[in-house]
Amino acid sequence: MKLSLSILLGLLLTTCNAQVNDLTISQYQQIKFGNYLLTDIINTRGDAALINSYFSQSFTISTYEEPSHTILFDSSDINLVFKDGNVDINNTINNYQLTNLRLTNNAVSIFINGSNVRVGDNISILGNVNSMNDPSNRQKKIVFRLGSEVIRISYNRNTNIITLIEYEYFN
Repeated sequence: MKLSLSILLGLLLTTCNAQVNDLTISQYQQIKFGNYLLTDIINTRGDAALINSYFSQSFTISTYEEPSHTILFDSSDINLVFKDGNVDINNTINNYQLTNLRLTNNAVSIFINGSNVRVGDNISILGNVNSMNDPSNRQKKIVFRLGSEVIRISYNRNTNIITLIEYEYFN
């Protein structure tokens, strides 16, 4: 499944390569969700205490073991998915990988490409960046990429208002 998802992503990104905004390592290291660097959120490894301290949200936390060890943090403002947790010698699952972070309203911002944006903002805040059509939902997307990590910012093509901000890691 991971292989086919990687192949699909590769084909999609190769086809849309001219429409993707590639990030430098320096730009990537400056990305923030709320007041915290994306790298710091990744480095929580799914630790609930750290996630709760980073975001002043009331999360519903769910864990799953199939198809992989997964922990989900859900709130009305932000959703995080950590997968592929490892079982240690004490039979404790830890060391999860952040695979998805989704902002669905304007409670949390993202700082990317030198701009601070939220759901509900006009896409023009991001300046002159490449975008692509999403025929499945009549939206447009701006995609930022570094390796197997992607940030998608979806917006209404008629109003130019941001409707969704999402981070995704493909391994």
